Amino acid sequence: MTQSQTAYNEYLAAMRDLDGVRAEQERALAAQQGHVQGLHSHLDGLTQRLHTQRAQLEQLAHQCQLPQPPTQSNPAPLPNDVNAAVASAAEDVESADTHYQDARYLAHRAKFLPRWRADERNGLIYGLYAVVALGLQVMFLAWAAGTEKLTDLIDEAVICIALPFVAFLAGWLTIGVVGNPILGEGTLTPSGKLQRNPRLGLAICLSTWLVSCWLANKYLSL
Repeated sequence: MTQSQTAYNEYLAAMRDLDGVRAEQERALAAQQGHVQGLHSHLDGLTQRLHTQRAQLEQLAHQCQLPQPPTQSNPAPLPNDVNAAVASAAEDVESADTHYQDARYLAHRAKFLPRWRADERNGLIYGLYAVVALGLQVMFLAWAAGTEKLTDLIDEAVICIALPFVAFLAGWLTIGVVGNPILGEGTLTPSGKLQRNPRLGLAICLSTWLVSCWLANKYLSL
C-alpha cells in the first residue's frame, strides 16, 4: 500500500468518525429539544391547572364570604435545577388540589366538628346538655334531702322531671345553629331538613332520670 493510499484511508476513517460524532451530537440535540418541549408542555398543563384552581378558590371564597386568596406579586427566581423545580411544582399543584377538595368538602359540612358523622356530633351535643341537666338534678335532690315541706318536694320533683326535656330542647336548638353547613346540603336529610336525631337526643337526655331516681331512692328515703 502506497503512502497516498494510507493517507486516503486515514482520511476516510477520520470522516467516518466525524460523521459519527456529528450524528451523536444531532441525536443528543434532538433528545434535548424533545425534553425541553416536554417540559414546556408540562409547564403549560401546570399553568392551566393553576388558573383553574385560582378560579375555583375565588369562587369558593366568594360563596363562603371570605377574603379573596392573595396573589404573588413578585416572580420567583429562576431555579438551578429545572427538572427538580418542575417536579416540585407538580407536587405543589397536586397538594393544592387536594387541599381545595378538602376545603370544599368542609364548606358543605357542619360548622362544629365537620368531619364527624351527624349522629355522632348530635349525640355529643345532647350528651353535654344531659350532663348539665344531671348536675342540676343532683343539686335539687340534695336540697330536697334537707327539706320536709311537701310543696318544696313537689316543686323540686317537677324541676327534676322537666330538666331532661330542657336539655333536649337546648340540644335541638344548638344543633340548628352549629349543624347547618356553610354551603349546600352536606349534612341535610334527603327531604332537605337538618338531621337532628331526636330519638337519640331523647334517649340520652331522659336517661338522666335513671340516675336521679336512683339518687332519690337512696337519699330521700332515709
